Amino acid sequence: MKQWIAAACLAGLMGNVCAQGYVGGTIGQSSFDVDCGVFSCETTDTAFKLYGGFALPTRAVPGLAVEVAYIDFGQARSTVNSLSVSALAVNAAIRYSFAPAWTGVGRLGFANVDASTSGPWGFGGQSDSSINLYYGLGLEYNLNKSLKLVGALDFTEADLSNQSSSLHMISVGAQYSF
Repeated sequence: MKQWIAAACLAGLMGNVCAQGYVGGTIGQSSFDVDCGVFSCETTDTAFKLYGGFALPTRAVPGLAVEVAYIDFGQARSTVNSLSVSALAVNAAIRYSFAPAWTGVGRLGFANVDASTSGPWGFGGQSDSSINLYYGLGLEYNLNKSLKLVGALDFTEADLSNQSSSLHMISVGAQYSF
């Protein structure tokens, strides 16, 4: 009998845990703050973010969640090489509802940023990985209890050959809560 009660309690707990999880994805445009020197370069590209999170059941900080995200910032291209950047971010997110269907989001954490260069005739070919500060802002519109439209601004830096490049992305997408 005790085993059945324990199993029922565990199932009830798992239902509450699952109800607080969410996944989402956005697509948009990234911008690289890089110095191309004497070469002309394109510093914007298409970017995307895939993320998942779990809302923490805490009364001390309502709206607090933990998230993990993969962000592909795309490439910055010059006439001789290109810089590709992606990141794996772990962050805290805090949500604040300011209207019945609208919620603001603030994100703060760290990102493992991978940057690599490539180019023709042996130029480029460097890669580097660094852990940098990650932060972001978002806006969510509730379509229903489970589905939201989201807009996001994401910021971090990439380090390559002792040079730092600021990265940011503006994107739109959807989020599903389960």
